[in-house]
Amino acid sequence: MQGLLSDLPLLGVLELIHTTRQTGVLEVQADVPFTVAFVNGEIVSGGILDWLGSEALHASPMLPESGMFTFEPRAVTGTPLGAYGHFSTDWARISDEWGQVCGVIGSPSRVFQGQLPLFDVPQGRSVRAAAREAEVPLFQVAQVV
Repeated sequence: MQGLLSDLPLLGVLELIHTTRQTGVLEVQADVPFTVAFVNGEIVSGGILDWLGSEALHASPMLPESGMFTFEPRAVTGTPLGAYGHFSTDWARISDEWGQVCGVIGSPSRVFQGQLPLFDVPQGRSVRAAAREAEVPLFQVAQVV
């Protein structure tokens, strides 16, 4: 299955794959290219380029205005990242807020230095590194910065 996001919005594609219990990989070519892997219609992995996992998917735009998609049925393994309805609701909320956060911080890879805990070191620290060190979700650290 493939098409233009202008003809079939991404949310519709995700729902179709989930409802028909498909297994395979969805590739989305939009301003931010990303992939989503499914097992029996449940999201088990995905990400933006080499940034993988639920945080990467949540940062992916759920409502890209243009681009194309390709779904390739193939063997995929993994356990669901969460119940589809809950995961997709969180994805919609966080991807919307992620755009606002990135409007302020630019990129989670950018180094920040300041009086915030985790960033009060001489060389500073990226949001990614601070989140990893504190074992706190990236989005939560980005919001604080």
